[in-house]
Amino acid sequence: MNIKTVTKKNGQIVYRASVYLGVDAFTGKKVQTNITASTKKAVKMKAQQAITEFHLNGNTRLDNVAFKTFQDLTISWWDNHKLSLKHTTIVNKENFIFNYIIPTLGYYKINKITTRLIQTIVNQWAANANNSDRNTMYATKSYGAILAMIKTIFRYGKNIGVVSENPALDVILPKLKRRKTKTINYLDTETLIKWRAYLETLPDKEIVFLKKTLYQLLLATGLRIGEALALSWSDIDFDNNTLHVGHTVDNEGNLIETPKTESSIRDVSFDVSTKLMLKVYRQRQNLIFSQTKISSNNIIFATDIGTYYRPGNMRCKLRIDLQKSGIHEKGISFHIFRHTHASILLNSGVGYKEISQRLGHSDIGITMNRYSHLSKENANKVADVFAEYQKSLSS
Repeated sequence: MNIKTVTKKNGQIVYRASVYLGVDAFTGKKVQTNITASTKKAVKMKAQQAITEFHLNGNTRLDNVAFKTFQDLTISWWDNHKLSLKHTTIVNKENFIFNYIIPTLGYYKINKITTRLIQTIVNQWAANANNSDRNTMYATKSYGAILAMIKTIFRYGKNIGVVSENPALDVILPKLKRRKTKTINYLDTETLIKWRAYLETLPDKEIVFLKKTLYQLLLATGLRIGEALALSWSDIDFDNNTLHVGHTVDNEGNLIETPKTESSIRDVSFDVSTKLMLKVYRQRQNLIFSQTKISSNNIIFATDIGTYYRPGNMRCKLRIDLQKSGIHEKGISFHIFRHTHASILLNSGVGYKEISQRLGHSDIGITMNRYSHLSKENANKVADVFAEYQKSLSS
């Protein structure tokens, strides 16, 4: 604590210090106060008293924190909580808040919300989630995450002195029925040949070459679409045939400084044919932007005005190309290239650890659970090895 000596106009000497109390649980802002006393010892005592009173008041300087409804409390918590979140996380959590929590609990007075009420609502969410068609209102398999959020909101209410008890703590979470493993779409050898043949028929236009380069890069590296669209030319090391993944693009085309997880930050190698395609694409891009006198801002897959593409816009182009190529499977997205990349590596004998690192998975278990069934050729090889071993025993 920095205590300063202050001389008043009448000549009296006093001591003053600026004291940090903490972060206001209601406003989310840092709180400081000035302490003045006739001695340094008195300043220290007053400072400690101010800090203690701040904490006893629920970490806020507001005397009367009052909310009419649970919606008011939820919005107050959210305004504070979202400050430290990434954009994509904010979008996901706002879906929970505005589509589930507020429509069901928002208009209740806080002191009227009971454990029984919350349990009834959560039970209905679980029943809807277990409904086979999932078309019922408020059907979501994430009801456990929503309940956890309700608990957190009530905990926030206790911290700021609005509620005395947390009725969500005693709610029992119903189990979600196990469903069949979701089929992962990928391009097998025959379909991949068909896909490449279709791309060769496309006209030699700049947007077409951009798409073809993007498709090739995704297939050769297994990158997520947001990671690929966020790449700049400075991320490419042509000498070592590697690229660095350090950013991603959200659904609105905004650059996010950090990708999906910490393990998503990685270096990924690519083959010579992809390298040559990138170099040709760069030459064509430089020519186009030099003619239009617009900067690409060093973005590899830049729009005509030098901005990032929205993943949704490119997704529409992909679906059109897939349909025209004769690939009509449902639920196909850019992840089809990621899944195909993993399948090729698995069936070429590459280990799960290496594939996990290459795909940027946070845990090797994710890779094994998601892609183990794609290694059909390796499974056949194991059977062949065992057959050869049997033969050696009988010879």
